[in-house]
Amino acid sequence: MSEHQVRPIDPAAQRRPDLVRPRFGVQLAGAPVALGEGLAYFATATLLAAAIGLRAFPAVLQGSLVNPDTYMRLVRLREMLSQHALVYVVPRDSAGAGTVLHWSHLIDAILLLLAAPFAPVSSGEAALHAAALAFGPLSIGLLAAAVAWAAAPFSDRRWRWLVPLLAVLSP
Repeated sequence: MSEHQVRPIDPAAQRRPDLVRPRFGVQLAGAPVALGEGLAYFATATLLAAAIGLRAFPAVLQGSLVNPDTYMRLVRLREMLSQHALVYVVPRDSAGAGTVLHWSHLIDAILLLLAAPFAPVSSGEAALHAAALAFGPLSIGLLAAAVAWAAAPFSDRRWRWLVPLLAVLSP
């Protein structure tokens, strides 16, 4: 067959469109992740992360947060809400000179969206605190769903339930 001729379609593939021929000796094992299955991975990882977090850090229910980064993010969000504009410099930080933070506005926007449903029933501070607490477990849940989806072609469905557990327990 010359270089410019088109190869004929394999008749077996025409009869069975679901037939996947292995390339380079690799057989793809699993079926794709269905929406319900992905939601189950998300929910499992989110609930596990929330349960482990509340057990490890019970003070978060009284207004505490887990790390200084979360405190600084909430300080910036308070400043943004009071100024009605994006804040690029956190005043009174870095020995009074201020710290320039320009890369985390996407996370700030996600936190504000998460806080929006809590705002009508609580104060702005409590809504931001609830959003900050929910952000970690929701992120772990999204990670678990994404890893299960990425591993689907290479894994058997019965082993994919390890993904939420490993996502929660990973350092």
